[in-house]
Amino acid sequence: MEGAATSPSRLPRLMVLLVTLSGAALLALNIAIVGCFVRRRALNRRASGGWWWWWWW
Repeated sequence: MEGAATSPSRLPRLMVLLVTLSGAALLALNIAIVGCFVRRRALNRRASGGWWWWWWW
């Protein structure tokens, strides 16, 4: 019965680890997506040839 007593205590640690890793993965994905949009926006403004693009960037 000792094995049954130690098993539930490991479950919350595993769940905390999974939630933490999932949150870190979502944060990294969010940063990558925002970086892609910012880069594409900057390239589009430079390609338009306007002198004002630096004002917004």
